[in-house]
Amino acid sequence: MPNAQTEDLSDLDSMWADAKEPEFNDYSDLVGSHILRIDRCAVETSRNSKRMLVWEWSIVTPPHVGREYVDRNMLESAQNLGWLKVRLRQVGVGVDAPDFQIGPFLETGRGVVIGKLVRGRIFEGKPSDQGQRNFNLALEGGPRTLGSAVATDADVAAWNPAKAGGTAPAGAVNNEPAAAGAASPGNPWNPQ
Repeated sequence: MPNAQTEDLSDLDSMWADAKEPEFNDYSDLVGSHILRIDRCAVETSRNSKRMLVWEWSIVTPPHVGREYVDRNMLESAQNLGWLKVRLRQVGVGVDAPDFQIGPFLETGRGVVIGKLVRGRIFEGKPSDQGQRNFNLALEGGPRTLGSAVATDADVAAWNPAKAGGTAPAGAVNNEPAAAGAASPGNPWNPQ
């Protein structure tokens, strides 16, 4: 059997012209805290044929209104599912309910998270083995539902008074309503 040094590799020339370098998302301008809306949550297959849950988010606060961020949870190991459990809990899914099952949720229940708004921080993680920059999303606080695609200054004030010069809703602890109904009347961040 010929080795790579003596084998004819000219067949690679035809593929070389059409080969596209992989695209990597550069979110360096988005590093920092934002309010994000979940626009899509879908089970897909990675390039390595691994199952993953793909999250597509839109930033709804200035100056990055409308910018998208894509995040993934792998679904191939107990450790992966542990991270997914944390994420689902953060976006308001009742993963601790005695009858909760991840399979049926992933098959048909993902729609319950669409439209939810969360406060999160995008940060740069360690580079990949190939030197690719990696960005991560850490969620902060619980989910809120808002009908509008763009959060207003009042919405931001209700969520984070320190940033917007607003005041915390009645019953708020650490800028979070203590319980459903604890927020001021008409506050779009009132937990659902």
